Amino acid sequence: MNEAVRALKPLPIFVGLKASQLQNLFQLCKREDYTPGQVLCEYGGPSQRLFVLAKGKLEVLAEDGGHLADIAPISAVGEVGFITRKPRSATVRAKEHSAVLALDGSDFEKLVSQDVELRASIYRNAVRWLAEKLCDANDMIVHYRRTYEPETTAAVLRAAAPAAARSSEAFAVGTESDDKEEASQVVGHFYQVVDQQPSAAQLAEDRQTYFLLKRSGRSREDIVYAVKWTTHHRPRAKRFSIVRLSIKEAFESRWSV
Repeated sequence: MNEAVRALKPLPIFVGLKASQLQNLFQLCKREDYTPGQVLCEYGGPSQRLFVLAKGKLEVLAEDGGHLADIAPISAVGEVGFITRKPRSATVRAKEHSAVLALDGSDFEKLVSQDVELRASIYRNAVRWLAEKLCDANDMIVHYRRTYEPETTAAVLRAAAPAAARSSEAFAVGTESDDKEEASQVVGHFYQVVDQQPSAAQLAEDRQTYFLLKRSGRSREDIVYAVKWTTHHRPRAKRFSIVRLSIKEAFESRWSV
């Protein structure tokens, strides 16, 4: 029972399931081992199986073979296609020796047809999870429109001209002053989610972390997404600095198949 809970409970699609329901799902899973380079699923292929990476590392590849992201344990692979039955949107292969649990769609359908509560819980989780994906995609569209629209580009160039005449230190101070309210809002939201009351000194330090992320090229939307990802996948996170340490992994995990 404990093994089933450890393997399946962390996955968003199985949130809130009873231990007995997790056990029933776990019993349907087949244990499979993959060697480096071995493919789990291919772009455009049928979405008939859900994989759970228990050990090792997988990589996600685009249609042209370009690297999109790495997948680390414990993570679901192919959940979008598994629920929607749409063709695979990417190829996934083992990057190192990996152990996975594979759940066949036919076995899954038989189980949920016998347990209405289980079916409702899983599909409710899927709707919420896909809605979050859609919201994140919308945030990215807004971000790229702001970045590449002509008027935005012109505004950036106008702002950059006088800034080039300042020293790098003066420019940094000016930027931080302008973004202080924005930084306070995002940092404050993080602490609301993790239910912490940081000191004034800690908040000041965290605003500096926010400014570092902005100067590294991250937008407000990027950082907000990283906050959401960190608080979901790092439940023990209590300091905003964890967001900075997790942001690369957060964006790698944004890709799904």
